[in-house]
Amino acid sequence: MPEPSQAADGGNEAEMGQDFERTADRLGRINEVVARLDGAIRAQAFEVLRPFIGAPSSPAGSAQDRRSLEKSQGDLQPDKPEGLRDFIAKQSDKKPSDNVYSLVAWMYSQYGIEPFNTTEILALAEETGLTIPARVDMTLESMKREGKKLVQKVERGTYRVTVHGEIFFKDKYQVTKGTIKRQADR
Repeated sequence: MPEPSQAADGGNEAEMGQDFERTADRLGRINEVVARLDGAIRAQAFEVLRPFIGAPSSPAGSAQDRRSLEKSQGDLQPDKPEGLRDFIAKQSDKKPSDNVYSLVAWMYSQYGIEPFNTTEILALAEETGLTIPARVDMTLESMKREGKKLVQKVERGTYRVTVHGEIFFKDKYQVTKGTIKRQADR
């Protein structure tokens, strides 16, 4: 008869093998989803789906991580209060240029003053069904209130919110400065 420690080790190896298979299966399914997405958002999508990789008994399956996942997926889940769709639905903007302001405000609420590009604004407008001007870059460059620029051009097609922009977005859209760090390979 095997000793109890040997039986436990054998059971543990079998359990680890099953966990490995489940994790590999999950990774394959996540890869299929991410592969269908636009290259500009693949890294962010993978980060959103990362908690689904862990086995239920792993730390990735904890209640805290599920809450974190729900918060990071707010823009994908219309019933979450911090989601992009809810944020846009609360705005009463009528002009296409005002819709760009709303999208920049939402970006600020997620990422703070991290740089963003016009492609991201176009993708968000497409996702939410908002009408925006054809030349988003010109709209961003002309964003001013009381003679002060709200966004600053960092490089071609890339912008960041200015100090005056922070004050404007906080006041008009009741948002707080986001703390999510952007991926360097956007």
